[in-house]
Amino acid sequence: MKKAIEDFSNLMKKHAHMHYLVPLTLGLCIPSGCSKDELSQILISQAKKVPVMAEVTRCEIKSNEVHFTLGQICAIAVSCMLGTLVLLGTFLERRSKSKNTTCTHLGSRILLSFSVINNFKKLTSTKTSMDRFNCLHGIRFLTITWVVLAHTYFYPGCFLSRYRMLFRSYDFASETFTQMMTNGSECVDTFLFMGGMLLSYFTIKHVKIDKKRFDIGGFILHRLWRIMPVYYFIILFGCLVPLMGSGPLFHETMVDSIYPCFQYWWRNILFINNYYPMKDMCMLHTWYVSCDMQLYLVSILVLLAFLRSEKLGVVISVFIILLSIVYSGVVTYAYDLMPTLTVAYTDPDDRQMFFFYTYANTLSRAGPYFIGILFGYMMIKKPDLYVSRNIQMICWCVAAGACGCVIFITSAWFKVYTPSTFQLVIYASLYKIAFTLGIAWMTFCCMTGRGGFINEFLSWKLWVPLSKLTFLIYLIHPYLQNVFIANFKKVHEVNHIFFIIEYFGYLSISSLLAFVASFLIESPFVAMEKILFRRGEKKAENINVAKINGFRNGELSLQINDDLDKTLHEKGVNHAFQDDEVSVKVNGDLDKTIHGNGINTNYNKIYDSKL
Repeated sequence: MKKAIEDFSNLMKKHAHMHYLVPLTLGLCIPSGCSKDELSQILISQAKKVPVMAEVTRCEIKSNEVHFTLGQICAIAVSCMLGTLVLLGTFLERRSKSKNTTCTHLGSRILLSFSVINNFKKLTSTKTSMDRFNCLHGIRFLTITWVVLAHTYFYPGCFLSRYRMLFRSYDFASETFTQMMTNGSECVDTFLFMGGMLLSYFTIKHVKIDKKRFDIGGFILHRLWRIMPVYYFIILFGCLVPLMGSGPLFHETMVDSIYPCFQYWWRNILFINNYYPMKDMCMLHTWYVSCDMQLYLVSILVLLAFLRSEKLGVVISVFIILLSIVYSGVVTYAYDLMPTLTVAYTDPDDRQMFFFYTYANTLSRAGPYFIGILFGYMMIKKPDLYVSRNIQMICWCVAAGACGCVIFITSAWFKVYTPSTFQLVIYASLYKIAFTLGIAWMTFCCMTGRGGFINEFLSWKLWVPLSKLTFLIYLIHPYLQNVFIANFKKVHEVNHIFFIIEYFGYLSISSLLAFVASFLIESPFVAMEKILFRRGEKKAENINVAKINGFRNGELSLQINDDLDKTLHEKGVNHAFQDDEVSVKVNGDLDKTIHGNGINTNYNKIYDSKL
C-alpha cells in the first residue's frame, strides 16, 4: 500500500503541470432551481478542504425552445433558396429534353446551371483534358484522406479533457504509428505544391505557347469566383452547428471553434484570418484557404516576371523559397517554438505562438508553393527531360528517405534522444521543403512516364470524381469532428481502433455532404462562370459544337444535344462552323445544316488551382 501511494505521488509530481495546462473538467446535473452563484459557493467551500482551485464556468437550464440568431436564419434561408433553384433547374432540364427544345435565354441558362442531371454527369465523369496530369487526381484525393486522418488525431489533442489521456498524451504522441497522424501537417504542403504547379504551368502555356493575353483581372476574378461562393456558404452553414446537440461540455467546445465565427466572420471573408490569434479564429482549419489565396495573389507578380524574363522569374521564386527557409528557422529559434505540430505539446501559449508564426504563416508556407511554381515552369520548358536510370534510382531513394524522415524522426526524439536546439531549428527550416521535393519527384516521374505502378495507381479513373470533392471535404469534415466531440456525455478512451473507426465515419459522411454541397453551390457556380464571363470568347469555345463520337467501321458519328445522332460516311466529309450552325457535307451528295444552339462544351480551367 505504501509503495502504491508513493508511486501515485511520484506520478502526480511528474505530471503536475498537466493540471494547469488541462484542468480537470466535470459536468454535473443539478436541480434547475440552483443558480450558478449558489453552485459556485458550494464548490469553492468544498475545494478548499483538498485543497484545489475550482470554479463554475457555465450553468444552463435545458430548454425545448429554439431561438435562432440572424446568422442561423440567413443560413436556413440561403440553403432553402439554393435547394429550390436545384429543383427548378432539374425540372427545366427534364422539360427541355422531353420537348426537344433548347433554352437560349440567359435566365434559363443560369437556372439550368443548378440542374442535378447535368451536374451529376460532370461530377461523375472520368474524362480528363490532359492525360499527363491524371496522377494529380489520385494525389489530391489521397492527400485529403490523410488530412482527415490527421485531424482525427489532432482534435482530441485540442480537447484533452474530453479524453482519458491526461497522463498518456506524451506516450501516445511518441508512438511511431501516431507520427503519421499527429505529425502529418505536411500533407497541406502537397496541396500548396500542386496549386503552384498548375497555376504556373497553365499560365505560362496560355501566354508563351498559345500566344494569348495574360488578363490579370480575369486571373483574380476566376479565383474569387471559384472560392468565395463555396467558402462563404460553408462558413454561413457553420452558424447552424450550435443547434446540433447538447452536453456538459458542448458550449465549451463551441467556444474553441464555432462561436468565434459569430464575431470574427469578416476575417474569413477577407482571407486574413490566419494573421489573428488562434483562439479567435473561426474554424481553425480555414487558415489554409486564406494562406492559399494570399500566395495566389502574390504569384501574380512572380508570373509577370516569368512572362517578361524567365530568368528573373526563376531568381524571384528561388529567393522566396530561401526566404521561407530562413524565416522558419529564425522565428523558431527566436521564440523557442516547437519545430512542428504534435499533440505532445499541450501548453496553449506555445501552440498559439507556433500557429501564428510558422504553421499558418504565409511566408513559412511559401516554400512549397513556389517549388510548385518552378516545377510547372520546368514542365513547360523541358517536358521530356532525360534522366538516366541510375539517377532515377538515387532520386527515388532520396525522395522516399526525405519524406519518411520528415514524418517519423520526431518519434526518435521522444524515445531515443533529445534533439539539440540546432537540430530543431534545422528541422523547422527544412522539413516543408524536403517533403515537398519528395512529392515533386514522384509527380515528375508520374507525369513523364517513369512512375510505373505508382502512376497507374494514382491515375486510376476512380480518383477523378472523388478528387473534385476534396475542397468541400476539407471545409466540411472539421464541423463533424467538433459536433461529435461536443456531444460527449462522458470521458472517452484513447485507442487507435476507436480513432480509425471515427476516421472512416468522418471521411464517409463529409464525402456525402460534399457531394450534396457540390450540387447546391459549387457545380452551379462553375457552370455560371462560363455563361456570365466567357460570352465574348471565340465561338469555338462558347457556342455550340457537335460532339464527335468517333470512327466506327469507316463511319463518322456525330451527336448533337445528346438527342440527335447522325451517322455519316467518313469518306469525303467536310464541315465548317458558320453563324452558329454546323454544316456537314458528305461526298457532295448530303448537305445537312444543323443548328448548334444550346450545346455545351467543357472549357478547361486555366487558373484553377484550389484543392
